[in-house]
Amino acid sequence: MDSAFKALCKVVEPQIVHCRDGLSEQSKAAHKTIEENLVSQHGFKLIDVDMLRECEERRGTELGRSLRMNKTPVDPEPVHVVEMIKRIIFSGCPGDNKFLLVNFPLSPEQAAFFEKQCCKISAIIYASANQGEKCIEVPGNMAVANLDAVFQKDFRLKTMREWDSEHFKQHMGQSIDWCFVVGKQFSGKSELAKLLAPMVRGKVISMAAHGEAAKKKLGTEEEPFEGEVPAEKIEECVLEEVNGDRARGERWTYIFDGFTHKTATEFLNFAQNQFGNCKMFVNCDCSNAAVTERYKKKNEIDGDLGEEQAAELADAAKAADAQLAEIKAACPDADCRNVKTDVSLESLASNLAKCFKAKVLLVNHEKRLSVDAQCANLATKFNMLYISVYQLIKQHCEQSTEWGKKLEASRKDRELSSAVVMAEGIKDEFDEAKYSAVHFDMACVVALINHTVSCMRST
Repeated sequence: MDSAFKALCKVVEPQIVHCRDGLSEQSKAAHKTIEENLVSQHGFKLIDVDMLRECEERRGTELGRSLRMNKTPVDPEPVHVVEMIKRIIFSGCPGDNKFLLVNFPLSPEQAAFFEKQCCKISAIIYASANQGEKCIEVPGNMAVANLDAVFQKDFRLKTMREWDSEHFKQHMGQSIDWCFVVGKQFSGKSELAKLLAPMVRGKVISMAAHGEAAKKKLGTEEEPFEGEVPAEKIEECVLEEVNGDRARGERWTYIFDGFTHKTATEFLNFAQNQFGNCKMFVNCDCSNAAVTERYKKKNEIDGDLGEEQAAELADAAKAADAQLAEIKAACPDADCRNVKTDVSLESLASNLAKCFKAKVLLVNHEKRLSVDAQCANLATKFNMLYISVYQLIKQHCEQSTEWGKKLEASRKDRELSSAVVMAEGIKDEFDEAKYSAVHFDMACVVALINHTVSCMRST
């Protein structure tokens, strides 16, 4: 029932976004631009809490009088403010299901109270205008568990240095991550796609396989379809698979293992129209000598190739080079990753891991030192994910998710080392003693961390 209720809430609950900024004028300007575009391009209704409060007080309504009596700057339980917002969000106006909160919430306590009494905040957009720099402007004390730090821990703080509609959709989980693999014949495209998939929570899409499925649909057992399958029919099969995944709530990075369209431009027109702009593709960089050896092995050829066979491979290589040039011209902003594929599978896997696997920093500290807020704020500053493993385990166990059930089934309580036990008088704020990873099957814990990283990391 819990899973069904959460799925229902995703459909019927309104989308609430709050935008914040740093102290600089550039950050404030970026903040203003983001809010303007959310309203004009994405249909968000702006709720300026300060303006609404002033209006209610000036009108002298019952709510306005209550608001005037409570002038606490950062009231941890702003009952009347939340009541005022609820009247707008749940007004019943058709189509009003996306709202942009302005000047509220101002603290973690206010956010928690709002979510308890009204609805969940989908994300906080943090506007930082320091483009070209590796780190993001984060004002204030890095040791304070402020609103940004709390939402960073819950993977709901999204940073933007400038307005970008595709970037916003990706932050809100509304975009589809995809890429494709190209290269010469026998350059190892399929092997690379298979190795890449688990590194990026990927799902390999073979348009050739979808072409065979489309051919079966077009014919019958008595009269099989003959001839070339129309590209539109293959595209329909691809969209059926992707839409089916989305209907089940599954999120993947779709990796196209080549394509069956006559030109790269035709494929990109289809993919970009359906899934958004191409951000990255992989080119299999394989020497002609390695391609020749693979061709000879597949065709069981001893000795040198014949003239026709050598000419066939040469023409295929030229066609692949022309295709790569066409792709780069069609999507100049996409990141082209050249990967050497004339190596062993072990070396290829290692090279892909260096290029695509997440980079990890491990924080080790004495238990008397609190580092939770510092880690959350540093994650924001350097555009990273902060994962407190035992807090992650606690969240899944308390919410009885599928991961939580797996973890609890594997629980074997162990005595903690004196080096990690909280000293007397120090509060175990997040129940680390109860939810430490040592109490659970380590393979399950590692799988949960991998799942969290692959779902939450940006591409």
